[in-house]
Amino acid sequence: MAISTSIPIIFEPASAPAPRARLRFNVERPLCIALLLSSMGMVGALTGATHRAATPEAEMRLPSIVTEGVLNLLGMLLVVMRWRRVVRAGRAAWPLVALTAFALFSSAWSVHPLLTLRRAALLLVSTAIACYMGERYSVEEFASLAARALCVFMLLTVFCRLVAPSYVVDEFGSWKGLSGYKNAFGEHMAVAVLLLLLVRFRSNWPRYFFLLLAVALLGLSRSVSSLLLCAAMIAVLPVLHFSRSPLPRRSLTYGISTAAVAAAAWWGATHWPMLFQALGRDPTLSGRTLLWLLVTPAVLRHPMLGYGYGSAFWAGLQGEALNIWTQSRWLAPRADNGYLDLCLDVGLVGASLLLFLWARALRRAIAFREFHEGAIALWPLAYLSFFALHGISESTLLSSGDLPFFVFSVLSISLMFRHPRTAPAHARFARHSGVPVSSR
Repeated sequence: MAISTSIPIIFEPASAPAPRARLRFNVERPLCIALLLSSMGMVGALTGATHRAATPEAEMRLPSIVTEGVLNLLGMLLVVMRWRRVVRAGRAAWPLVALTAFALFSSAWSVHPLLTLRRAALLLVSTAIACYMGERYSVEEFASLAARALCVFMLLTVFCRLVAPSYVVDEFGSWKGLSGYKNAFGEHMAVAVLLLLLVRFRSNWPRYFFLLLAVALLGLSRSVSSLLLCAAMIAVLPVLHFSRSPLPRRSLTYGISTAAVAAAAWWGATHWPMLFQALGRDPTLSGRTLLWLLVTPAVLRHPMLGYGYGSAFWAGLQGEALNIWTQSRWLAPRADNGYLDLCLDVGLVGASLLLFLWARALRRAIAFREFHEGAIALWPLAYLSFFALHGISESTLLSSGDLPFFVFSVLSISLMFRHPRTAPAHARFARHSGVPVSSR
């Protein structure tokens, strides 16, 4: 059964395009949505392949390889069609290009060179497609596109739950959706909740329907980290909104926010056993804290360059990973901490490039919030914050072709290539002083 991807979002072209442009528009948009769905792990889930983020040596079946290969090939054709502008976008977001090149070169010192080379090649393709989308679409347009993809993803998840529950629900009763495992599904639904709170549809009832569906699916995933972080980001959104208000109201907002954070921190520090019990977790975060302590010395042994991109450190029952598994009594596929895994993969050099890229994108996101009206102006800040914080509990900071890093790449490129570095002076003055400035 084919499900239409034409969900009514506020963004539409300003004028009717020419026939050739209309044909390209009608082909390009569904292909970009298909690429986003593939980045959520849907292809691997439907073909029965192990999700690539679940294990360091993920099983990839032929249907999954062929399907994702065709999608990536079509995506690269879009890149070739606009290669001059894609190159300019890559120059604007040079830290991302440098990080991708460094990941590729890390095969020279990787403990598993072929694995690193294969996964770095996928990262290179993903980065090229991200450069295309970031150059092709503004922040608002890409938010519209991502909202469509997430709505289609939710509908397909519910449909598969009705006809083939084993594709959607794991052996413990948690919903993994079409993402391979529950934490990835929870992360996708958390992003959907944030996005649907900020994007606008032509009609409100479809947005409310999909927003409630995303909240329900987030709860069914039982992903505690995604649920808590999503709730925290929802609480922060009003603060981000009122931070654009005139100075007196802004000061009041900051004061109330500081008091609320201090009260929450005090309550958490004094009632942490009750908090962990309510969340169904132990103080070691299901063994994560012990794993982090064991991984840290391995990071310090190769601090600058790491062990090679693509979870090369964790591949194979040998080396330092075997010692960590023996001591922790847990065959962990990764460190379950994006920053530790980032240092294991590409060392402090690669981590510095990623953090520099994030800081540049954050600066542009602040300017975007100052210069643009409406709730969608908060989307870049909200996602960049979510991406950085979620990396504490999940290894998604530099995953080739996965949704979190892919959206981060597109958003960063769009902010750097299509939007001004700072808001005009008269707009900033009007925003902070409350004095209206006439438009010209």
